Amino acid sequence: MLFAIPFAAISETIIMECTNEYQKTIYYKYEKSFFVFKNIYTREQAEWKPWCDGSASIMDKGAKCVETKEKKISRTVYNYSSYTVSDVNKAKKVLTNRWTFCQYNKEQETCQNGNKYLSIAQLQSSLHNDFFNGCEFEPQNETSKPFDVRLEDYLKKHLPKKGDKKCALGKKYVPDVERFDIITTLDFLLPQMVVSKGNYRYQNNNYEVMNKDAVKYFTDKWSCKKKI
Repeated sequence: MLFAIPFAAISETIIMECTNEYQKTIYYKYEKSFFVFKNIYTREQAEWKPWCDGSASIMDKGAKCVETKEKKISRTVYNYSSYTVSDVNKAKKVLTNRWTFCQYNKEQETCQNGNKYLSIAQLQSSLHNDFFNGCEFEPQNETSKPFDVRLEDYLKKHLPKKGDKKCALGKKYVPDVERFDIITTLDFLLPQMVVSKGNYRYQNNNYEVMNKDAVKYFTDKWSCKKKI
């Protein structure tokens, strides 16, 4: 014998109204049928339409939509000179002078970590104004108390290597295409909507994801309330 089951008893419907800081309002509808089929809709032009134009996943009273967008951009590309063997030898003399001087003058400002003025002055005096082909030189990655170590350890940590970038010779702007994902998460239980922007990738890198483990660059949380 077949029994008629009222429609209200075999489905669940939740309508959520979400508003952002600019007072823009969007309506969403969550539907779950008797057969556990779930759908999400958004209200546009007096009718309910599918809410996601990208890849959607619908959970229990929640959903996530990932839409890929792209835009044309202009990137800055720098042309760098590199340290030669001669440059490394000059840098070794400069750093040796710096370490020797600062062993007895640690409190002076010029001996504070990363200060480049002493190294340039030493370069002028000890190497007869022989600069690194127009590039300023300073110790590599000096941290606090850099002179509380042996000279060998100091040079090993701060001396540039052959082939390292020395300084920028110029720059140019090249066209590129930037792709990113807009991730919209709906929660009809809380209720809330969160829009994130991330997974940036660029045409010149064959669209390899640049920030797989990074926090999303942009997050917009909408204030929501249930209507039914």
